[in-house]
Amino acid sequence: MRLTLYKWKEVLLKLYLTHVRGCGYAFSYWPYVSVRKTPSGLDVSFKGRKLFSALSLAKLQKSGQDVYILASGPSVQKQDLSYLCGKNVITLNGSVSAAVQHGFTPLLHLISDANFILKRPQLVKAVPAGVPIALSLSAVKAAAVFVPDLFSGRKLFPILNPLETFPNPPIPAERLAQDKFKINRIGTSAFSLDPLAGLQDGGSVLTIAVQLAYFLQFKRVFLLGFDIGNAAEPRFYETKQNRLKCGLLEDYEREILPFMKLAAEVFRSAGREIYNCSPVTKLPYDVIPYFEYPEES
Repeated sequence: MRLTLYKWKEVLLKLYLTHVRGCGYAFSYWPYVSVRKTPSGLDVSFKGRKLFSALSLAKLQKSGQDVYILASGPSVQKQDLSYLCGKNVITLNGSVSAAVQHGFTPLLHLISDANFILKRPQLVKAVPAGVPIALSLSAVKAAAVFVPDLFSGRKLFPILNPLETFPNPPIPAERLAQDKFKINRIGTSAFSLDPLAGLQDGGSVLTIAVQLAYFLQFKRVFLLGFDIGNAAEPRFYETKQNRLKCGLLEDYEREILPFMKLAAEVFRSAGREIYNCSPVTKLPYDVIPYFEYPEES
């Protein structure tokens, strides 16, 4: 009943903010979550009460120059994730379930989808203690209502949408500050150089992780489970009877592909490397080249 009421409020807020205020995205956090800039970074509040100050991402302790970003595509089932033990790993939404199973501790965990918190609270609680978490403002709001313990003793960072900040109307990517973002040639996609200025959602939580990996100065980035083409199948941690809807195919042409082309340019111009380790991906290997990840033994 509580979840049903929460969702109805979301529907009404979205209708109001979309058709009256022209800021549809803000329904996911307004009016409960607010972000205030401070001399040291950002403070995030819920209903006027401070929840946390933003983690200093630059101080994360890395163990090397490589990082593995673990998405949730079905191809992961055929890969030996115990290989990730002792390596830098960024987990996304439900892929954190692999950490306990395969014995590795993520460097950072990302939650961009509030629906993940609403539908998979047990996986939210499964994020190992001490692992920093980056959350979208919609995820902050959902967690504050349904998983408030997430804010106790955690190192947290807010994922801000640079294109839509209530009460200001949305802006196109080409109007973002060019010292904070790299913009593609046609002005439709942006790559953040500074997480405090916002992180562009390129149609997938993985695109946010790619920007964070770049900011953290990793020389090589390896993408696992970024399949896309089989998005109608259950994620590697789901079953056919217990799966959530995936919108990757809907967002591929308009958001994901343009962003990944831009990401490839950004990494290449900086003398860094990014690879796709998924053997069944929809993303062309001439955009992000293939790298053969060790297969399950």
